[in-house]
Parts: sequence; C-alpha cells; structure tokens
Amino acid sequence: MSWDGRLKAAAHWYDNCAAWDPAVAVFEARHPSIRFDMVAMDFAGHGQSDHRGLTSAYSRLFDIEDALAVVNALGWKEFAILGHSMGGFIAVYLAGLYPERIKHVVAIETVIPLLHPPDTYTEAILEAFKERGEYASRVASQAQTAAPTNKRVFASLDEAAQVRTKGMYPLALEPSRILVGRGTKPVIAADGSGKTVGYEWSSDSRVRMIGRQVMLSTEFTMNVIGRIQCPVLNIMADHDMHQTFTPLPIQKAFRGHLYLQRVKGSTNHHMHMEEPFAAVVADMMADFWARVADGSLPPSQVTPVSKL
Repeated sequence: MSWDGRLKAAAHWYDNCAAWDPAVAVFEARHPSIRFDMVAMDFAGHGQSDHRGLTSAYSRLFDIEDALAVVNALGWKEFAILGHSMGGFIAVYLAGLYPERIKHVVAIETVIPLLHPPDTYTEAILEAFKERGEYASRVASQAQTAAPTNKRVFASLDEAAQVRTKGMYPLALEPSRILVGRGTKPVIAADGSGKTVGYEWSSDSRVRMIGRQVMLSTEFTMNVIGRIQCPVLNIMADHDMHQTFTPLPIQKAFRGHLYLQRVKGSTNHHMHMEEPFAAVVADMMADFWARVADGSLPPSQVTPVSKL
C-alpha cells in the first residue's frame, strides 16, 4: 500500500537535518513504493540555521512556530510529521495545536519535554532570565576586549567527528561524520589571509540553556496532547529514558491516538541512522503509514507497549 503525501521532518536537539540522510536512504531502498515529498529543517541555532538574537530565547514555542512557518511558506495545508527526539515532541505539539492540518506523526526516541509544576514555575522563569542576562553580559564583554569565544576549534572535520562519537548520546563514526559535515563551520585565520585554520561547531551554545527558557507547564502539555486527532507512532529504543509516553496518564491523554513500538536490542538514541536498526525503524514506519493509508490501523490500546 503506497502513501503519497507531504512529510515535514524535524531533528534532535543539537543535531541537524543531515541526520535524516541515512534514514531516508534506508527507507527508500526497502520501501520504494511509498512515495512522499519531504522537507527537513535545521532549527534555529542548529546546523546551518541562523542563531536567535540576544534578546530572544531558545523556546520550544518558537521552534513550533518556526516549523509551522516552513510548511506555510511551502503552501502545505495538510502534512505528516517525522521527528526525532526534540523534533518528535515538536511534532506532537504541532499535531495538538493544529489538529486539522496534521495527518499523522512518527516520533522516534521522543519523550515528554521537561515540564515544571506550578510550585516551581515562577522560579524557573526567573532563573531563565538571569541566565540569559549573564550570557548577554559575557558577549558584550568579549566584544569590548576582542576576546575569543570559548568554542573549541578542531584541526579537521575528522577530529570533530571523533569527538561527536562520545557525545551525550554516543554515535558511530560514520553517522557522526554526517552530522559534523552540516554542524560545523570553518574558522578563518585572523591575519586576513582567508586561510581556514580549523573548524568549530556552528550551533549556538545557548541552545544548551533551552530547558531554562520559556517553560511549558504540565497543564498546557496535557491539554495539547488531548487535542490530537491523528495517529501518533512513538518508536523507542530498548532502554530506559525519563518522561516517556508510556505512563498510563500520558497514554490516556492521547485518547486512543498513540501507538508505542520498541526496537528490541537497540540502546542507541540515533538508531534510525545506523544499521541494522535503521532497517527495523524503516519497516515500522512503513507498516504504520501503510495501515494509516488503507484504514487498517488497529485500535490503540492503553498498555506499556502497544504493537501494530
């Protein structure tokens, strides 16, 4: 069964849209009959996208707005969404905020974002303002003294890729090279020669403060999830992560629209980029899309893991 449509892809925090290159190649090789138009984006401060201004926060709400602006610019009225990690819960928020436009969602290794209960919400906002102010002061001081930034400079892209393999979520060398190719920029010699003397991360270091920017409350998130009207497939690796979609209150909030799948044997947060598990993820996606297309998707069940 073929699904012909439009697909918006969103990537993981601190990654870039090149993360979809190996995943799409595997999918196309295994399921050539499933055709779609796909657009993948670098979120602000990631990959080759611009950084937000000093007076602007790296907020989930702004990321949602940016993703919507992309599909609006393309003239897409209805579309499906594929997201990994941070990109996955941006997809979930879009599905809840604009249920009339989203046809279905696949969220890989996606968890509920960090939320703040009412008794800590105000303190978290104040801490965010303080952190942003301190960062702006540091930037101003560096500009006045012509001090260099504190970004690490790598002698080669291969050195950067080696470092990326040991990141928060370890990754093999080849997919690390793919991410580094779009996630770095050349460092030009200060002597005016125009010579490249190394490479540094192109991402904005402020995205690491993202959890302390404009916060999302538990009440808001649960309300948004309750507005979703399309099928949502959540594919997780075979490991434990905090704040997943498996708790029964979360599953119930989806009102029968959530389907949970676990890739047995994989503990890799980027399993869609590496074989043999990239093929497993591709097959799960293809089966889900085919069932959505022909109306054979079974009723969702509120269980720790629901299988298609």
